[in-house]
Amino acid sequence: MFVLQLSLAPEGFFDGVLDHTLAALRARITVSVARSASQAFDLLASPDLTAVFVTDPGIVEPKHIALRAKLVAYAKAGGSVVIGGMFSSFVTPPKLNSFFREAWGLQWATGSYHRVVCTLNPGNETVQQNPSLLPSYSMKAVLLKHIGAGMALYTDPYNSAFEAPACQTKVGLGRLGYVGDVNGEQGSTNVILAMLGVLDTLPAPLLRSGSGAIAHFILHLPLNEDADNELDDDILSALHALTTVSTVQTAEAAMPLLASPALSGVFITDPAVAATKHAALLARLVAYTRAGGTVVLGGAFSSLIERPVMEAFFQNGWGVSWRVASYTRSTFVLNRRTALAESAVKQLQNAYVMKAVTLTGVPTAASLYLPGDESHIADPTETPVVFAEVGNGRLGYVGDVSSGEGSMSAILAMFGLRST
Repeated sequence: MFVLQLSLAPEGFFDGVLDHTLAALRARITVSVARSASQAFDLLASPDLTAVFVTDPGIVEPKHIALRAKLVAYAKAGGSVVIGGMFSSFVTPPKLNSFFREAWGLQWATGSYHRVVCTLNPGNETVQQNPSLLPSYSMKAVLLKHIGAGMALYTDPYNSAFEAPACQTKVGLGRLGYVGDVNGEQGSTNVILAMLGVLDTLPAPLLRSGSGAIAHFILHLPLNEDADNELDDDILSALHALTTVSTVQTAEAAMPLLASPALSGVFITDPAVAATKHAALLARLVAYTRAGGTVVLGGAFSSLIERPVMEAFFQNGWGVSWRVASYTRSTFVLNRRTALAESAVKQLQNAYVMKAVTLTGVPTAASLYLPGDESHIADPTETPVVFAEVGNGRLGYVGDVSSGEGSMSAILAMFGLRST
């Protein structure tokens, strides 16, 4: 699934104004860029297209009349099109008015241009579906007039002519949205994401399988964008081969996905989630787990986290007294007395060698692997792989720093997956 970014103006046109918006969009979904009509025609025909973001006024030019017709047809067939970015800054009022009237059959027209502290319209359907939208914020914008009251996501409470800087309406079976912000305010980023369907909800095609049933997905959460997580590549490839994986790199993007009924598990591959700034996200992860979800800590997590941070993370965040025991290479043997070993014994390796950050203080019933008889480890309860009950859910930990095949099999089993 992907969003089409339709940018027909010359490259470099944005001058950084849209950086925040595009980064937030790419954190949620794949973005394919079309800089020509031919590229756009091909992408508009894709069954994987979920929405179109028009970022500049190139689409209003006479030479793009066929592309305009294709864009309108896409929306009327059930697609979502959002007009924003630098569109309002560089389109002339006559061309804007003609674009909405002749291409879309709407009476939307250029209104006033000024800075406004806009307020959320609780009667708007998109607003009701996206609680992350700010209640109010300031933007300098080209407002639209001749819009219906229910179309406005935000309004100017002091504008008696009822003009709006952000609005969306049904067009056939789909939707058309407009954001007139000329400076790319962060509040407008959320508006655009909401109109594209990726702020507080997953795109419907991602949530639905071909039969119309809910298609489950695993949330991959690497919050440290600077970390080199090549260790995670093999296990992520294995996950992608068996299920849908949605990767996000911000807490803002993760929060709505944690509320999705399609979420089947969370895979955390770096320790940034233990940082103080992510306390709210950690609390949400714990709540998700206690309600019956599965969270697995693996990949490069154990390699990158410091011992005191890990122990505080387990104690303060999860309420478990797990402590770091050692960092060593040894042979570890499957503990068949664990529930996971009983249910997935055919896919789990009976014993394997790994270099790992091991834990102590873990109940035996949650320790999936323990030191073998020939291991040099003195403490027989020291474990590199844990799968423990937390409330009604499960918390998994895989301390293997090289992500070997045995550990990959354990992670797949924790998510209820089995390689073919």
